[in-house]
Amino acid sequence: MPWDRHAHPLPVVAVIASYGVIARVVLELPFYPTGRVLVADLLITVVALARQFLAIGDQRALAGAYRALATTDMLTGLATRRHFIETAERLMARYPGRCALVLVDIDHFKMVNDLHGHRARDDALVSVAGHLRSATRPTHLLGRYGGDEMVVLLVDVDVEAAATIVGRSLPSNNEAIPEPDVPLSLSLGWVHGTGRLKDLTHAADTALYAAKSAGRARACGGSMVL
Repeated sequence: MPWDRHAHPLPVVAVIASYGVIARVVLELPFYPTGRVLVADLLITVVALARQFLAIGDQRALAGAYRALATTDMLTGLATRRHFIETAERLMARYPGRCALVLVDIDHFKMVNDLHGHRARDDALVSVAGHLRSATRPTHLLGRYGGDEMVVLLVDVDVEAAATIVGRSLPSNNEAIPEPDVPLSLSLGWVHGTGRLKDLTHAADTALYAAKSAGRARACGGSMVL
């Protein structure tokens, strides 16, 4: 907050102002014990400065923690829904026609939760997030929309490169992702093209529905031009 930023220097300013008071008193009262008072004032100044530097450091650390909570899903480490949308829109504006959107669904995820419990559900989400990171590049954007919904924005790719990465995002040879409690497979819907983020999302969602209707554990999609 603006008040917090302005409040930090106030104790230091007050101590420095006290030097002016001491100087005025010395001029009017020559017998005043200036040396001892100055030493005490200097010690107070050092303590005040140290305290303020520590307070500023703590405030910055707290601000960083708040930013992380707002932008990162704590379980998977992927971008939150809001942060993904905001960042994806900027990236799509920077690379028009050079992005692909991939929607990822964990097959039979409700069954994982019902049969094996919350811990297995969380482990499954973490495993899938790690798998997607290994299949994509650091320049690509990964997010969690909530539940088992994950989304990937492939940045600065043509449709052929996008198809290759989507294929790599499926478990090898359609085998399950290694996970201690349950076997996991994925269904993917993707689209490469121009247009607004919501248009690509709608097209990718349609492709995801087609992948699930065709038997799951597969990817459906392609390119579009709006």
